[in-house]
Amino acid sequence: MGVKGLDQLEQIDAILGKEIIESSEAAIIEVANKIIELLQLNAPDNSGYLQQSIGLVQPIRKEEGRYVLEIEWEEYGTYQDEGVRGVGGVRKSGVKKGEPWEVKAPNSRFSYTNKMPPTNVSTIGGQSLRQYADSRGISPFAVAKSIFHEGLRATGWATNTIESQQAQSIIDDLATLIVKEFDK
Repeated sequence: MGVKGLDQLEQIDAILGKEIIESSEAAIIEVANKIIELLQLNAPDNSGYLQQSIGLVQPIRKEEGRYVLEIEWEEYGTYQDEGVRGVGGVRKSGVKKGEPWEVKAPNSRFSYTNKMPPTNVSTIGGQSLRQYADSRGISPFAVAKSIFHEGLRATGWATNTIESQQAQSIIDDLATLIVKEFDK
């Protein structure tokens, strides 16, 4: 996922003719930590493990003439961000028998194909579908079946955060810190 302000860093690097990474690593890490805090604040409320898992993989580096900043999180955070396409189909029982399932993320690159999500594996905020369903007094099988057919709606929590004005302001702050560093 690209961060718009990193292109500006490359331009500054070219103008100054120095390696920004080497001389401003502390400033870059400080700004990366601000972006991580912003992502943690915007992670879905029911995702305690997701919020805790967000972190910097390694310091920013230069690769093929571009700066790369890697932030990682639990895999299911990407599914929540982009959504997961369900298999669809027609309801075979219940009050809505004969009605089609609403596919919540029809354009997602992720999809269910032939397996329902497990009810005993931690997925939602560090709890299993069974614990989630039990806390709401509903059948865990019904929750898993619904997710399988409908999929998961994209929340955009990470994409929207990284593309937000607040994140871009943080990147602009980084550019300012770097320029000040070279003005010394």
